[in-house]
Amino acid sequence: MSWLAITAPFLVGLLVVFIPGLMVAAALKMRGIDAFGIAPALSVAMVAISAIVAPMAGVRWALWVPFAFAALIALLGFLIQRGVDALGGRRRRSARLAAYSDSHDAVASRAADSSLSPLAESRWFSREQALYWVSFAIGAILLARNVTNSVGQPEWISQTYDANFHLNALRYVVDHGNGSSLFIASMTSGNETPDFYPAAWHDLGSLMFMATGVSIPVVTNALVVLIGAVIWPISLIFFARHTLNLNKFGILALGPLAAAFVAFPYLLLNFGVLYPNLLALSITPVGLAVVAQMFRLAMKTRMTVTQTIFLGLFIALGIAIAHPNAMMSLLVLLIPIFVTRGLLQLKAAVQGLTSWIMVILQIAGIAGILWLISYLWGIVRPPKESGGWEPSASQSQSFGEFITNGIMGWPSLWFVTILMACGIYALIRTRNRSLWLLGSFGVLCWFYMAARYLTWDEGRDWVVGVWYHDAYRIAAMLPMLMIPLGALGIDFLTRWVSSSTWLESAIASFRRRGSSSVAVGDTLRSSHTPTVASLVLAVLLTGVLIWGGQTAKPLEKYIHDTFWTYAPEADSALLTPDEYNVLDHIDDYVPEGDAVIVQPWTGAALTYAVSGREVNAYHTNFVDTPQTDMVDLHLKDWQSNSAVCPALESLDAKYVVDFGTQEILNADHSIRYAGLMGIKDTPGFKEVYKSGNVGLYEITACE
Repeated sequence: MSWLAITAPFLVGLLVVFIPGLMVAAALKMRGIDAFGIAPALSVAMVAISAIVAPMAGVRWALWVPFAFAALIALLGFLIQRGVDALGGRRRRSARLAAYSDSHDAVASRAADSSLSPLAESRWFSREQALYWVSFAIGAILLARNVTNSVGQPEWISQTYDANFHLNALRYVVDHGNGSSLFIASMTSGNETPDFYPAAWHDLGSLMFMATGVSIPVVTNALVVLIGAVIWPISLIFFARHTLNLNKFGILALGPLAAAFVAFPYLLLNFGVLYPNLLALSITPVGLAVVAQMFRLAMKTRMTVTQTIFLGLFIALGIAIAHPNAMMSLLVLLIPIFVTRGLLQLKAAVQGLTSWIMVILQIAGIAGILWLISYLWGIVRPPKESGGWEPSASQSQSFGEFITNGIMGWPSLWFVTILMACGIYALIRTRNRSLWLLGSFGVLCWFYMAARYLTWDEGRDWVVGVWYHDAYRIAAMLPMLMIPLGALGIDFLTRWVSSSTWLESAIASFRRRGSSSVAVGDTLRSSHTPTVASLVLAVLLTGVLIWGGQTAKPLEKYIHDTFWTYAPEADSALLTPDEYNVLDHIDDYVPEGDAVIVQPWTGAALTYAVSGREVNAYHTNFVDTPQTDMVDLHLKDWQSNSAVCPALESLDAKYVVDFGTQEILNADHSIRYAGLMGIKDTPGFKEVYKSGNVGLYEITACE
C-alpha cells in the first residue's frame, strides 16, 4: 500500500489540529507563525475538553463538536480581550514602559526587571516569519521521511504490547460516540467503574476515522505522521521563537535539528507503543514557552499577560488530558522559571527598584506554586504496580548517556551534542534572561539519571513513579530542550565567526585585492533581510545540518530497527502475515452484531480494531466478567460444562479466532486461556477462513 493512502485522514487531521486552535489564538490577537505555532496545543485542548463535556451535555462525539467548542472559547477570549483593551491596559503598559525607560539607565533596567521589554508586534506575515516557515518545512519533510521509514507501510501495526489497546480504543470511541477520558477505560474495566485515561490521541484519531472511513491502522499511522512531522516541529519553533532570539542561521537550524534526535519522536514509535505520550510531549514545548512569556523570562516579549493566562490555561488542560505525566513533566521543567523570577524580584527589591511588600507577595505566590507541584507529585501518578521498571545503569553511565544523546545505551549523537554544548556555553556566557533553560536542562538530567540508576531503597518510586519508573518516557523529553540549545549553538557559532579578528583580517585583505563581493562577515552579521550571499550561506549551512543530522549512524540504525518492530514476519511479536490475512477477512464472514472470542496476547484482540466486530478482550490487561472468564477457561469443554453456551449467548459470541500460542513479550498464558487452546481440533467449531496455521472458526457447539 502506498503512503498516499493516508492523504484523506492526514488532511482531516490537519484541519482538526489547526483550525480550532487558530480560532482561539486569533480571538486573543495572536497572528502569523505565533498563532500557527500555538494552534496545535490549543486544538488538542479543544478536542480533549470537548470530548469530556459532550457526553455530559448529552451530545454524541462527532467532528463538529470540537469546532463548536472552540468557537465558544474563542468568543469568550474575544470578549475578555475587548474588555482588557477597553480598560486601556495596553496604553497604560506602554506609558509605564516609556516612563521606566526615561528614569533608569539600561543596566539598572535589566537588573531590576527584564520583563519590561517592549511587546513584539504580531503580524500574519513578515520576512522574519518566512525563515521560521522555511525551517518548519525542512523539519516537516525530514520528519515525514523518517517517520514513514520507521513505520514501513501505512497499514502496518506496531508489534508492541500497547498496540491492542490504542487501536481498539480508537474504534471504541467511534462506536460508542463517547471520547471522554472518563469513559474510554470502560473498554477494559469489565463491570467496574472506569478510571481516568488520557484519550486526546484517541479522540483525534476517531475524528479522522469518522470523517474518512479508512482503516484504523491507516488512520493510526496518518496521525503518527501528523504528530511527528507537523505538530512536533511547529511546537518546537514556537518554543524557540518565544524563549530565544535567534539569528537567521539559528532559526533555519531548528528544522533539521527537530529530525536529528533518536529520543523524539522515533523512540516512542518503537517502545510501548506510547501514542498518548507522543502527542502530549509534542505540544509540551508550547507550554514551556507560554510560561516563560508569562514570567517575562524570554529574550523577546511576544505575548501579553492576557494571552499567556487565558491560552496557557487551556494548553495546560490539553497537555494534562493528552497525558498526565507530560503535565507533571512540564511542571518540574518550569521550576527553574519560577525560581529565576523570584531571584530577579529579590534583586530588584535589594536595589530599591521595587516595593518589598510587592516582592514578598510575589515570592509567597511562587512558594505556593512550588508547594502545589510537590503536592501534585504525590497524587498525579499511576499505581506503583503499573510500573516496576528496574534501574539498569550506573550513575556515571546515565550521565554520559544524557549529555551525549546516547539515551538508553544507544550510541552517542556527537554532531548534535557539539551544537548543544555550544548553545549551553552561549547561555552561560551571555547570561541573558533565558538562562533558566540550563536549570530545566539540569532538572531533566537528574530525572533521567534517577530513572536509570536509582534503587527502590533510595526513593525510586517517589522520584520517577510519575513515569511508571520508566526511563524511556523521560528520555523522550530530551530533544525539546536540546534542539533549541543546538539552534542557539548555531547562532553563537555564526556570530563568533563574524566577529573573529582573523576573519576581519581576511576580509580586509580580500577587499584590498579589489573584490566588490559581499564579505562573509557582513553576511553573517546581516539582519533577517535576505541577500544572495546570505541565501547561499544559509543553504550551505542548512545542508550541512541536514547531512550531519540525518547521516548519523545511531539515527539511521534506530529508524531501521523501528521498521522491524512494525514489519510482519513469521516470528513477529504480535501479528504474522497469516494473522494479518485473517484479520483482513473477518468482516467478510462475521455478520455485524456477532462477537468474536479471542486470546488477546496473540494479537487476536485487534479483530475489533480491524474488522469492527466485538471481542471478549480488547487488551491483554482487562477486568474479567464471569462470562468472559467462563469462555476463556472452558470454551472447548462445552460438552462437559453446561455454563459455556449461556456465557457465549450473553456475549453474542458465535465465532472464535485461533492465532496459536505465540504471544507478545514471549509470554505464556496457555493456562489462563485454556479453553481456547486447540480449538481447530475440537468438535463444535467449523473452519470459516484459514491462512497458514491460523484461522477463523464458527462456533457450532451451541446450535
